[in-house]
Amino acid sequence: MSKNNTISLLFASRLVEEKGVDILIDCIEKTQNDPLLSGRVFWNIVSDGEYASQIESITQKYPKNVRYFWKINPQKLSQMYRENDLFFMPSRFLETFWLTALESLASGTPVMGFSKGGLASFIPDSLTLDPQNPVSDYLSKIHFFLESGIPEPISIDEFRKEIWIENLQKLFSPSRNIVILHDYLEKIGWAEYYVDTVRSTLRSLGFSENIFAYLGKTSPWKRRILFILSIFSVHRFFQVCTFLRKTKPGVIWMHSVLRYIGFWWVLAIKLYQKKYPDTQIFLAHHDVGLLAAYPQLITEVSQIPKTNRLSDFIPKNLSLLKRFQSIYKWLYIQMLKIALPKDIRHTVFSPFLISSVQSHFPGDSVVLFPHSVDTDVFHP
Repeated sequence: MSKNNTISLLFASRLVEEKGVDILIDCIEKTQNDPLLSGRVFWNIVSDGEYASQIESITQKYPKNVRYFWKINPQKLSQMYRENDLFFMPSRFLETFWLTALESLASGTPVMGFSKGGLASFIPDSLTLDPQNPVSDYLSKIHFFLESGIPEPISIDEFRKEIWIENLQKLFSPSRNIVILHDYLEKIGWAEYYVDTVRSTLRSLGFSENIFAYLGKTSPWKRRILFILSIFSVHRFFQVCTFLRKTKPGVIWMHSVLRYIGFWWVLAIKLYQKKYPDTQIFLAHHDVGLLAAYPQLITEVSQIPKTNRLSDFIPKNLSLLKRFQSIYKWLYIQMLKIALPKDIRHTVFSPFLISSVQSHFPGDSVVLFPHSVDTDVFHP
């Protein structure tokens, strides 16, 4: 049986369509209209996004059963993981890796959602939602869990922080001087938080770490403009050349490099490696952004383009503006691929990405380097 004969669910993700917020809203509505579930199922929703007003409305509609938190600090989030029975993740698009799922499991709270892509490691069959009928499947599972109990969370021993630190040290051995290239220093999304974790860990291990990134504040529109202008920003080539000459890294790790950095920075790296041929170059794939025009539209592995052809790259049924943006991005990526050093290594966070990256970067080394979780913060 569930505790107190009730179930509480936590949703902590951006409130956008690709994260399945419409499914979340339908599940809440169906729960409240089910006489056997009404008053027994509670929701806690964390984050912000384009569906925020709808979430606020449903909170006002069901104030006893739904609570909405716009933003909370990591300490409060870790507490909420432990206070809820299930972590709800109905992401429509193909998640590369979901750190919050890992944090939830480390807190002792199982994850319910679509078991695909990077989430396949975290959601067992008993908590996997039917992609064709997710709401009805959710209802039947909640009925069952109220009577028979919620399944135990799966083991995450392979994602322990000490294993991740050990792999990080092996990845960069023997060099101790590392430069990280990342589009933005501002905390825009999980990629920026991940880079922060990497940097602080490297410093704690005694590595010499420097980062080159855009330091100013941005907005969605400003980032689009910076991306468009980056193809003409020849001066970045000289900026990075100067930065590398001063820092003299043995390792250069490129993280998100498409929104601002562009291929001019990569040309500077290529020139630096020509002078220092022992320099190790890594490129991180946080998503399929270098493989597809709109990663948020990819829902299955089979939809990831397997070739560099423009016809494969552009999704069907796009608006004229988005088709133009896709063509621009495709041309940009082709230039980036030409500029990349030949012996670059690619880091991916989930096994399912390996073959897809290899199909676009033949002959390059692909390294599986999954995330970890800090069990000192997130624990049962």
